Amino acid sequence: MLVDIPLLSGLRQRRYGLPPASIEAATSREGRIFASHLYDPVVRGRRHDWADAEPANILDDLYEVITSLQDAVVRDLRASGIVIEANPTSNLATGAVGSMEEHPLLRHLRNDHDAGLFSINTDDPGVFATRCSGCASYLHRSWRCCRRFESGRAHQSCSFRLKPPPF
Repeated sequence: MLVDIPLLSGLRQRRYGLPPASIEAATSREGRIFASHLYDPVVRGRRHDWADAEPANILDDLYEVITSLQDAVVRDLRASGIVIEANPTSNLATGAVGSMEEHPLLRHLRNDHDAGLFSINTDDPGVFATRCSGCASYLHRSWRCCRRFESGRAHQSCSFRLKPPPF
């Protein structure tokens, strides 16, 4: 038996729609919640404060656990031949990562013996004003910048092959 929760059904209907242009333009509760997460500086500030791992020591342990799990999943996906899609510039634009140097993809590229198979993409050029070639270039520059400050084994190579879409 499915329980219908109005907020969730409203979000399900909006899933593929464009976000409201402003909080004032939102016509539904779901739209106001979505818009507040995009535009309200107080809500965005709280979200960024909440995501800041430094004040809580327990999150340091959690980070190690999560990265270990991510590494194991990436190894399994690579062994199965599954390609992981990455949208680095939109991850940065939405606040999912604080800077490109913090993107998990770079950590996987540094560990080339465990690196997965990745496809660098962009979500929506109209929304994020990016192209696939720009995403790959930005990620490559960040990776090279990180390499300069890394100690230990030097990474031998990293190449980006940009292919046109098959359509």
